[in-house]
Amino acid sequence: MLRSSAAPDRNSPLCQSARLPACAVLLVLALAGCGRLPGESLFLRGQKELARGKLVRANQLFEKAARENPTDAVIQNYLGYTYWKLAKPDLAREAFEKSRRFNDALPDSAYNLGVVLAHQGQTAEATNLLLEAARLAPTDWRPPAYLGYVHERRKRWGEALEAYECARELAPDSPAVATAIANCLYRQGKLDDAHDALMAVLEKEPAYAPALYNLAVIYRDGLKRNGQAAMYLERYLEAAGKDPHVKNARVALQALRPPSEPPPARPPATTPAEPAPAPQPPRRPAEPATEPAPVQAADTAPRTATPAPDPTPASRPAEPAARERSEPAPTPQPPRESDPSRAERSSFAQAQAAIGREDYDVALIALKRIVSSNPHYADPLWELALLYDRHLDNPGKARETYRDFADQFPGDARAADARARSAAAPADEGRPARPETSRTARDPQAALENFKRGRFYQEHNRLTRAIQYYVKALENDDTFAPAYYNLGVAYRSRGDLALARDAYQAALRIQPDMTNARYNLALVFRDLSDPENAKTHLKYVLRAAPDYAPGHFALAQIYADNEDTFAVARAHYQSYLRLAPNGPYAPRARRWLSLYGNR
Repeated sequence: MLRSSAAPDRNSPLCQSARLPACAVLLVLALAGCGRLPGESLFLRGQKELARGKLVRANQLFEKAARENPTDAVIQNYLGYTYWKLAKPDLAREAFEKSRRFNDALPDSAYNLGVVLAHQGQTAEATNLLLEAARLAPTDWRPPAYLGYVHERRKRWGEALEAYECARELAPDSPAVATAIANCLYRQGKLDDAHDALMAVLEKEPAYAPALYNLAVIYRDGLKRNGQAAMYLERYLEAAGKDPHVKNARVALQALRPPSEPPPARPPATTPAEPAPAPQPPRRPAEPATEPAPVQAADTAPRTATPAPDPTPASRPAEPAARERSEPAPTPQPPRESDPSRAERSSFAQAQAAIGREDYDVALIALKRIVSSNPHYADPLWELALLYDRHLDNPGKARETYRDFADQFPGDARAADARARSAAAPADEGRPARPETSRTARDPQAALENFKRGRFYQEHNRLTRAIQYYVKALENDDTFAPAYYNLGVAYRSRGDLALARDAYQAALRIQPDMTNARYNLALVFRDLSDPENAKTHLKYVLRAAPDYAPGHFALAQIYADNEDTFAVARAHYQSYLRLAPNGPYAPRARRWLSLYGNR
């Protein structure tokens, strides 16, 4: 229930400096006034050119200013910054080192030199400089954030998390820092905490691309919920612009949802007395709902959203003011169950509203946050159990949360119900794909309406809701083959292969010539490590449609698993290339033939 502790050690040097009060902020001296310093005019002109984005001109002016005043630390810092932006890291490093030599109390040159050294692989020196920058500028979030990035590159997730937590204290609203924390939690195997952290980012900034990308990876690789992963990848691609992960996201999305997949069956155009069977497949049937061989994404790791390695010039500082000790505030005690705060009541109402509009992820984050902050408030814990049970299709979590409720609130009127629910199997666990329905109770019109609702939710990637409506449609009419087919597609998207198999088989019992269902059933058998059944159904598909290229490719892959059947695999790969020379699997077919075609 409560989030696992990921807080850093507050006695570490970094966190001690990060908690210093605002009186330690560096003072800024005015650059104008009586008595200009040597090179001052050139420096000011360089600043103006830099602000206008004219890097080359700004660099030239800073070089001239440095020649007139070669020991000015701030001029050297600006000069290093423009060298860095002009992709001259060695000159940038030399200028930052001079700035440090002339004034070792300037935090920006310490930070900038740390960035350059980290970029050049000198991690130990970079770490020391970033710690020094954090000490000199205790209210600046950049040094601890970049230190977190340095630890991430070394796969030191615990140290990275500690640094990012310190940065978050200084920049609590930074989506980049929060997303980097989520990445560290994911790397430590704390999937729920990482998921919650990213959802919290998206509550504030729904279009923040790194959070959308990382959430898609968690759903795909951690939670194995491909439908949700595809939805967040699509949202990422809408928001990403020129983000460098766009290409990887498109590849990953294609693997989750191939462009060739057939849409789930649609309801008949008219409303007959009984639902019409699915239309007969053409000689070349639609592409399958799942591709023959999964395409591996080029980038399977979550993206680390850390500050870009971009040094920033500083104003001319005075010596830092004396630092004062600050004692941490005492931890507030949670209110009693009978007296939740107004903010908690408001958050609970917002969570209930999110459930009402079927925004279940937002509701989950809000409820878990309330339960964590006030474990004596019964209503959010009960609502959280119902959310797991009724909407998130997570029976294990539902039972655990009901059990927690019964243990924490034994005197509550709902405790007995919670104990019963925690001991019982969920209502839909083990439900067969083919509901039992008596012919006299069939209601084709109600079946059609529920089918349409299921199709709507499936199009919007709400698979649990779609499945619920398809099951209702089949309870109204268990001869409605398109509902079984769509149920199979939904189960397959969710990773429930056994239920997908049962649904496709039920569709084929009603309509044996539904080629898409038979093809998808073959792929499910293949994924269930049952190649013989997979081959049987693929051969059936190719007898009905001999020029169906994906069927040849899928069959070739199965035969290619055994060296004794390489000749059969070769024939099917060749058939695929003849029918689809530019098809999506053509490169793989040619590669196999080049390696094993002569065996």
